Amino acid sequence: MNYKTLLEQLESLDKKLEDKPTLNNLTHDQSIDDLLLELEIKKKEENEENYSSQSNDYIITTTLTNISTSPKSFLSKTSTFPDLLSFETPLSSTKVTQSKSHQINLEFENTDFDSLLNQLEDPENFNSTNKTTNPNRNTNTNTNTNTHKNTNTNTNLKTFQNSNNSPKKENNNNSSTHFNDDLDSLLQQYGFSSNIKKSHSINNQLNNVILENSTNSANFSSSTLNSQFSQLDSLPYISKQVQNKNELEKENQKNSEEIDFEKEPDFDNLPNFNKPFHEANQYLTCGKRLWKKGKISQVKPETDLHEIIRRSNDGDVIQIYPGSYHLSVKLSKSLYIVGIGDSPNDIILNTISSGSPIFEINTSYLILENLKLVSQKNDPTILLTKGELLVEHCQISSQGDCGILAYGDESKAIIYASQFMNCNKVALLFCSGSTGVVSHCIFQPSNQSDLEISGKGTSPKILNSEFNNGIICHDCSAPLIKNCKITSLNSSGIIVMTKSNPKIYQNLFINCKNYLLLITNSGKGEIMNNKLVDNFQFDNLALILIDGFQTIPYLEKNLLTFEKNINNENQSSSNKNNNKNDDDDDDENTVNGLNISKNTKRRKQDLENEIEKEKCNGIWIKNNSKPIIKLNQIYKMNGHGIIISNQSTCKIESNKIKNCNQSGIVISRSNSLVLNNEIIGSLLNGIELIDNCTSTLKENKVMRNTHSGLLITNGSKAKIIANEICNNGISNVYISDESTKPKLKSNQIHNSLGNGIIFTNKSSGILTENKIYQNTEHGCYIDKGSHPRIISNDFEHCKSISLLVRDQSTCPVIMKNNFKKNNDISLLITDHANGTFVENTFIKGNGSAICVTNGAHGQIRKNIIKEHPQTSIIIENASPRIEQNQIFDSNTVAIYVNNDAENCQTKIIENKIHHSVNAAIEINSGNDTIERNFISFSHGFGILILGKKTNPRIIMNEISQNKRAAILINKFSDPYIIGNHIFRGKGPGISSVKGAKGKVEQNRILNNEGGAFNIFPGSKTKIGKNLLY
Repeated sequence: MNYKTLLEQLESLDKKLEDKPTLNNLTHDQSIDDLLLELEIKKKEENEENYSSQSNDYIITTTLTNISTSPKSFLSKTSTFPDLLSFETPLSSTKVTQSKSHQINLEFENTDFDSLLNQLEDPENFNSTNKTTNPNRNTNTNTNTNTHKNTNTNTNLKTFQNSNNSPKKENNNNSSTHFNDDLDSLLQQYGFSSNIKKSHSINNQLNNVILENSTNSANFSSSTLNSQFSQLDSLPYISKQVQNKNELEKENQKNSEEIDFEKEPDFDNLPNFNKPFHEANQYLTCGKRLWKKGKISQVKPETDLHEIIRRSNDGDVIQIYPGSYHLSVKLSKSLYIVGIGDSPNDIILNTISSGSPIFEINTSYLILENLKLVSQKNDPTILLTKGELLVEHCQISSQGDCGILAYGDESKAIIYASQFMNCNKVALLFCSGSTGVVSHCIFQPSNQSDLEISGKGTSPKILNSEFNNGIICHDCSAPLIKNCKITSLNSSGIIVMTKSNPKIYQNLFINCKNYLLLITNSGKGEIMNNKLVDNFQFDNLALILIDGFQTIPYLEKNLLTFEKNINNENQSSSNKNNNKNDDDDDDENTVNGLNISKNTKRRKQDLENEIEKEKCNGIWIKNNSKPIIKLNQIYKMNGHGIIISNQSTCKIESNKIKNCNQSGIVISRSNSLVLNNEIIGSLLNGIELIDNCTSTLKENKVMRNTHSGLLITNGSKAKIIANEICNNGISNVYISDESTKPKLKSNQIHNSLGNGIIFTNKSSGILTENKIYQNTEHGCYIDKGSHPRIISNDFEHCKSISLLVRDQSTCPVIMKNNFKKNNDISLLITDHANGTFVENTFIKGNGSAICVTNGAHGQIRKNIIKEHPQTSIIIENASPRIEQNQIFDSNTVAIYVNNDAENCQTKIIENKIHHSVNAAIEINSGNDTIERNFISFSHGFGILILGKKTNPRIIMNEISQNKRAAILINKFSDPYIIGNHIFRGKGPGISSVKGAKGKVEQNRILNNEGGAFNIFPGSKTKIGKNLLY
């Protein structure tokens, strides 16, 4: 048979279809099910036994042109379009009719087309020039499938069964294998994206179908047909679909690919509920083997639906017309039940009694579409114990325990674009190892929870859906919850407990009554890229609560924030007023006018009360929990950003915590790691470490908090390492309370509006290798009996006193620190304070290096003091021991002593003092001891003794090469000068003016240019036996 003859026969079939209705006649308001192609049996007198015994049925899946076109056009080369039209029939010639319900009925006549197929069994007779292939034949367009698949599963037409009543039935049967191979080869060699296969993929929407007929062969010339269907939506609440195929492919790729957690989350575009998933059945394994054969049954309200289901076979399609039906059936067969109506409300299935579900599914596959299912009390609406269930575009309501229950590890439920409403307890329950997918669904508030996932191995995927009364995961379940909107009017947004390990990605949590996310009782999980928002609709204690032994979740790249609304103005004003009132404390609690005691004490018994009082904390971790909190953003909490308490051990890493109304992080009785976080702009403190906290803070940035950057109190023994703590209010670091012993190492503490570090209330600890600079008030402030160890730190460019030690019983150890270029006194010891100040270096300060006043004590030993424009060491009414120090290049006096108060005595022993401008040592009053010092190269006097009641003991010093007198005794002074070695001075050895007193004996006074003595008239100084030269 030549090619020309084939075309002629095809053209003859065209004429038979000329006046038949086409799919283009359908109107926009008709439902998707009006597009079903039903293959009717022409000879209906043939009995059901002959119908079911048909053995040579084939499914032909191809990218068709308009259904109304001729077989010639059907066999022509066509470009691909989005939806594959699948039907099942023995091939024969065709006619098309349209029923009153707008269904298209495609029937095959037994004459021309049947003989044509017999002629097509030998494709070798065709011209080889027709073997060119369509380059687009395997292209999948306007779908949302995985990019690794080339098979289009997004089809819209249901398969049907038709018997072959052709006179050549026997020939078809005998040549079935040959026909299968040859027809497939024929279709492929002409470039059709078609395939003979015994499978069917299911879909229930036909969107943007572009019907094209193109010609790619010189020998096959037919005109191009272009027609397009408008989109048909069967549910008013299903969002509008994207028409551009490139957008669909892009959206599919976005939904299919793994989340790139290395990128910063885009919270502004998260989540997106307005783009449908398209591929409801890509998860349905039965789609590859179901409905190879089957028939269509139509059910109306007067029809017995239960009997139709009872008599149906695997793969049958049951179409239900609008109306209300009552049904309770146990299924062990595979069916496709679809409502023929504009919305699910048109077709309502009710339970027969209050003890049975509408469908109980066991060892079968069931598809439900465009239905409303309502159950009475007790049992669920749908019970799936074994098999696969696809629910699409349905409404589920239940007065029983749950709407849909999927039970057992052989159960798989796919719920797509459906709505759960008026459910008494739980809308949807996955348990005991069941799996499935929930996508683009809306859950109206259930009384208990919208979704419950329970049992080991229970791992459904929850995607692109909206929940209004939360989700519960427990008993070792492991679901994926992604891109959902979650709220809860009665409880928490998601509850994770009892070893459940969900993956919670890219969701929006908002306005939950208790917690937005509750992880408790050994719950686990990965919580990533979510947005959690509170706007004070409820008084939440925290957005996230992590509570319980072995509760070990992982939180990364989440955003927690408070979005203010009009109802919160009064509450915010109240908070501001409370903050204002806190500043009105007594003067005894202030340093230089700044309050230092506000909210500095966090007692164990008060912490829970404080959390109860301050609503809307960010994350609360308690009771031996062990989460990892990483790369999250926590903004504008009314309470604290993160709270860790009650022996919890967690890792807080790389989070951003900003603008909280209380503190950024509060850690109580915990050994946690806080690493590389940013805590900024809290109205209270940046980080609080309280109640015997032993946590480690490392490489964090704590800045611009209203009170303190770090508050460390109540016995905390935390390790503070390599942090940057700056620009905070009252202090950068506040350490308080007896037995509080933190260790601060290698931190940068700078630019505080108040003090850099405060030790108070008998606190202690170690401050080592830190850089403390440019703080407005003191670099380090120590008072009220505190006794820290300040070792090997750098104090630079302090605007006020670098290190202040005050109050009785305060006794720090200040060792090996570097004080450089500070604007005021580097070290002030005052108010009866004590301490050890050893091996420090003071260089180029604008003020004095050391000042000891007001009854203070202490050992000032082995320090190096250089290049100070003012007096290097000042002692006023104090009793320090100044020993073995090196004091160079003082622009005025190296050591100045004025002890006119009783019981104040300074000892200046074994110091090296060189190149002072006015005097090395000036004693203005007091009974002080100057012993074994080395004083040389002074531009003025070596030792200057002035004033009444000045009775120093100057013993065994070596004083040399000074430009003026080595020792000058002024009026009314009464020193005892004994055993000194005075030599090579430019002036006299000892000079005594009128009215001076004292006793000078056993000294060696040698080689002074001004002589050994210069005794003025009226001097009362007694000169004993001295060695003169």
